[in-house]
Parts: sequence; C-alpha cells; structure tokens
Amino acid sequence: MSSRIACTLGLDFGTLSCRAVIVAVEGGATLGSSVVEFARGIVTHGRPESIATQHPDDWERSARRACSEALSDAGVDASSVMGVGVDFTACTLVPCLDDSTPLVSLRGNEDRVHAWPKLWKHRGALRQAAELTAATVRADWPHGERFGGKISEQWLHPKAMELWDEDRSAFDAADLLLEAGDWFVWRMAAAADTATAASGRSAIVPEGAPPPIRSACQAGYKACWSSADGGTALLPDALLDSLRPGGFAPALAHRMRGRVQAPGARAGTLGAWGASLLGLASGTPIATSTIDAHAAVPGSGAGAPHELVLVLGTSGCFMLNAPPNADHAVHGCLGRVPDGILPGLVGFEAGQSALGDAFAWLSVLTGQSVAELAAAAAAEKAAARASSASAASALSQPLLLDFLNGSRSPYNDGMLQASASGLTLGTTPAGLYNAIADGLACGTRGMVDAFGDARDAASGDVAPIAIERVIAAGGIARSAPAYVQTLADALQRQIEISPVEQASAQGAAILGAVAAGVFPDARAAVGAMTPTPPGGVCVVRPDVNEAERYDALHARYCRLAELSLEERG
Repeated sequence: MSSRIACTLGLDFGTLSCRAVIVAVEGGATLGSSVVEFARGIVTHGRPESIATQHPDDWERSARRACSEALSDAGVDASSVMGVGVDFTACTLVPCLDDSTPLVSLRGNEDRVHAWPKLWKHRGALRQAAELTAATVRADWPHGERFGGKISEQWLHPKAMELWDEDRSAFDAADLLLEAGDWFVWRMAAAADTATAASGRSAIVPEGAPPPIRSACQAGYKACWSSADGGTALLPDALLDSLRPGGFAPALAHRMRGRVQAPGARAGTLGAWGASLLGLASGTPIATSTIDAHAAVPGSGAGAPHELVLVLGTSGCFMLNAPPNADHAVHGCLGRVPDGILPGLVGFEAGQSALGDAFAWLSVLTGQSVAELAAAAAAEKAAARASSASAASALSQPLLLDFLNGSRSPYNDGMLQASASGLTLGTTPAGLYNAIADGLACGTRGMVDAFGDARDAASGDVAPIAIERVIAAGGIARSAPAYVQTLADALQRQIEISPVEQASAQGAAILGAVAAGVFPDARAAVGAMTPTPPGGVCVVRPDVNEAERYDALHARYCRLAELSLEERG
C-alpha cells in the first residue's frame, strides 16, 4: 500500500544513465531510487576520437522506467510528490523543431551525424573553439577572464558553429538549439493533450506555445551568458560575424531564444504528457534545470557562500559559491555566473578533464583493477614515508601532470598532454597510481590557491575569496578514501565526505522542492533536506607532517606544467 509522505523527485541524467530518486522533504532521506542505462549509450558514428552523440528517445525511455521503479521502491503515492527537479550533462546540445521534435527523430535523419544531440564530451568542434578563442583575444573581449580566457570545444558556440559548418541544412532545419536539460523540462511542462501523451509522437509542444525556459546554469557556464549584464549573451554578434559572415550570428540568436532563469526557479508544471511519462500528477511543479555536477552542490549540503564542493567522478568539477556582490577575477576559473549554481549567489566553476578516467586508464594499461592499484599504492606510499624525509622524497618521486584528457583548469586547453617526471625502471604500477593521484591533488591545490589570489575584476586589487568549508562528493569521494586523504594532505585542509551517495540526484530533488515553494529559498531547502548520517559526517583531516612534502611537490608540479606549456607553444 502506498504511503503519503511529502517528497520530491530528482532526475539525474548522467553520461550513460538516468537516475531517479524520491527524497523526503523533511530530513532529506532517500525513500526510493532507480538507475536505468541509456539503450544506445554514446553513439560515435565510427569516430570515437571526436564524435559523441546521444538519442533523446533513450533519455525519455530511461526516465519513464527509472521514475516508475523509484516510486515503487519508495512505496509512496504519486500525489505525494510535490515537485520535480532535473539535472543534465552540459553542454549537450539538442537541435529541434519548435514543437520540440529533435531533428534526429525526423524520418531519414538517423544517418546524419549533425542532426543528433552532441554530448558534453563531443570533441568535433576543436577547430571552431580555437577560432572563437583567437577572435576573443584579437577583440580584447572584456569578459574573457570570466571564462578562463578561452572558449572550450565542449561549449555551445563551437558546437553550434560546427553544425553551421558541417551540415548547414540541419542548422537551417533546427528552430531551436537547446541544452538537453532545458529541452527535457520544456517537454515535461508542455500543455500536450492526452491523445498526444498516448501517441508516442515526438511533437509535444503545441503550436503557439511560449519559447522554452533556459537555465542560468547551462547558459552561464556553457554559453557565456550573464544576468549581471542585463541578461545577455556576452559573445558579441560582431565577433561571431567576423568568423562566419552570412548570417550566423542572428541565426544563432534566433535559435537561442527563451527566458533565462536560475536553477530551482519554477519552469512550469507537468502537462498531461510529462505527467504520463513520469507517472506523476498533472500540475506538479517542475524546476528549471541545472548541470549534473552543479546539482551536487546543494545535494552535498552546501547552500551558503564560501563552501567549496569537489565533485570527484570520471572528471573533476570544483564549485564555490560567493556572495551576490562578488565580482572576482580568478585565474583558471571557467565560469563566474550570478545565479549559476543557486539563486542569489555567484557561482565559480573549475575542474579537471580526467580524474577517475585517469585511474581507469592506468587500470587498462596494467591489467590490474583500480582497487588493486589503490591498495598497492597505499602500501608503497606508507613504506616510502617511513624510509625517507618527506620534502626530500618529493624531489625525486614519480609525478604525472593531470592533463591526460587536456586541461580544464587552469589552462582550458583540450590539446595539452600529460608529462611525467621521476620515472625509473623501478617504478611500479602502484608508483604510477601515486604519481597520478599526486598530480591531480597538486592541480586541485593550484585552483584552491587561485581563489586565495583572486582580484577584484574592476580595480584589479587583490580580493581573496575565502573558503570556509570543503566537501567531496561523487563516486571517488566514497570509493577511494586514500585519494581523498591525498587531497587533504595536499590542500592542508579538512575535507567532509558528502553524506549523500547520489549528490547530484539529491540536489535535483532539492531544487524540485524550491520550485514547489516548499521552502522560502534554496538555502533553507538545503538545510532541511541534507540528511545527517547515524555516525555523523565523515571528515578527512590533513596530516600536518605531509605539508612540507606537498609544498615541494606542488612547486615541482608547477615547473613541469610550465615546460608542457612551452612545448605546446
């Protein structure tokens, strides 16, 4: 028998699956959950080195099943779900018609690569990203420092330009270019009738409906938009026209129409079709979407300024909220976005392009599991510490730069390659694991130091951003305690482990509660919906005896990075 516990639904669309969680609004306990993988996974069209696409049918079918299973697991009545929150990978770009039909769903388009939504990790727009970056430098673009000084191939503008260049007819056929999270929420809130809901048709949004709501999170971090500048796109049309004369700039602006809102603001309520797909009641409020990594900030219990969240997954995403008047230039930051993570705060984003993927690469290379490598690495590290002075050992131990998939922060360069130092014939697989871990930790330390070295964007005066709390979330935060200890030692800061196993899904559920008006604001929602573990929050404290060694190791890391940059030119 179903119960009537007040709860919300969080939908977390990751790279390979959709996760649904039912979360109690009082105390934040997870009542039920389900994970359903996308049937097609990542579709590379025979070019895995550059192409990464997905089919929207997979997203909706996985969401339908995941919601049904999560509701059943929770044992709650659908009418108990007070709101829905959605997070999604980004920039995952969907070309679609104004009735929401994805181009790839139109007859004859499955074989057209550029009709497919391009996943966040798609790398086919490297040339366009380089052109855009060079143009911003030539134009002395005043907003460049907000986004790390470069335009990433993973962002919206390079992907849109690639579509223009490679398949102009597909670009022209698209009425809208939407982030996948915005597209999904738009369809869920569409006023489609029950016949449409039963038909399985791709056209969900009725004729004459208003344009979609766009999230300030995706628009800010992936499309250079800012509410602080009158709510405008910051890449000027003149710059875009200089690269693609012939109407690209106005054509893109038309396809990016829609009102921008903060994550958690109400985007609408479930229409008949959306309610049918999710198994919920029509009229249930649904929140403006957010990026999957960014949802982990509220999901980890961080609702206040000066709380740094390290999302440790296949890649690393580091996010810090600052007060609403913060306007700091931070070296290596890839976004400074008002309302970008939570309403009323300025969100800063940095990260690493390969984190868990780096350990997985070593596993494939050596034929040993990541768990086996981690255990051997911990033993080897303990033995080395017992037999040598910490600072002296840092000058010769193996070290690998965290550039195995390019550099996200601080260089924002997808073409940078990792360099190693200190390898000998005696270096073991465990030693390589420690070299990767130390390189990642030193890279993270560089970003933390950058917040301390921040400057006022207007005056250029030193204006540090304080970090009062550090929280680690994501799969590696729980599965690799030795790595979290390495981070704590390198940063010389204590690190809390997020009390929520699925922080992104939890964050989406919290934003669903905000959209439903259950709490007065996001900070109150985070406070009420962050569970307290029975044994208290796990805190990893730094070993003060390692401080000197990591000072020396980080200095060596910086020298090695400078050499790599010189070689890159």
